[in-house]
Amino acid sequence: MIIGGKKLKQDMEEKFLSKYNVIYFDKDSYYNLSKLVDFIRIKNIQEVVFSADYFSNQDILSAMWMLKDRNTVFKIVPTANELILSKLHANINNLSLIEIEYNINNKMNIFLKRLFDICLSFILLLTVYPILRVIKILTKFKFSKHTAKLFLLPQVISGKLSFVGIPDWFELIGKEYLGKRGLTGLIQLNWFNGITEEEMMNYNIYYAKNQSLTFDIEILLKTLFSFLRKNN
Repeated sequence: MIIGGKKLKQDMEEKFLSKYNVIYFDKDSYYNLSKLVDFIRIKNIQEVVFSADYFSNQDILSAMWMLKDRNTVFKIVPTANELILSKLHANINNLSLIEIEYNINNKMNIFLKRLFDICLSFILLLTVYPILRVIKILTKFKFSKHTAKLFLLPQVISGKLSFVGIPDWFELIGKEYLGKRGLTGLIQLNWFNGITEEEMMNYNIYYAKNQSLTFDIEILLKTLFSFLRKNN
């Protein structure tokens, strides 16, 4: 299915028509995200190509989240604006398209991320957490912002939070595809006064696209080094 009010360039369209049964989805008739998702389900669409900017990056990722139970492939006709979402892909009769990758929705990544959260939080709950609780109960010591987050470890092991994710104060309505809230994350690492909502959204989308166990460990280590540097 091609999302766009006008047809593709002739050579591009001929390559599609020679290999696929192409359906055009015109926003004039189906202008809303939920209708797009319903259309993909009803027509059993296997591959979706966005040829126009009818839907924002956020809309596209929302659609991918709602269709996470399917094996639908999402691609975009290359433009500079979509590079934040995607990775260049060129295996359809040498036709270069951008394939949208969404690692945070990958089943193996979900499993490894959860396993890592359980193992690390379990270790910290047996070692660091009791010490912090005793200090908090017996003294009036004021913990730093980063250290205080360790009191949320029970919520990590229960699955309500993750070690790495979006900030706890970030507005999540309609953005479930961004994953869980986290004790740290790209926004927390790159926070500065005056950061715009667009910049924060770009960090969230970048993380959703590139999430992996090694990336999570990298973010945690950078958070630790940042904490130690500030305290020094």
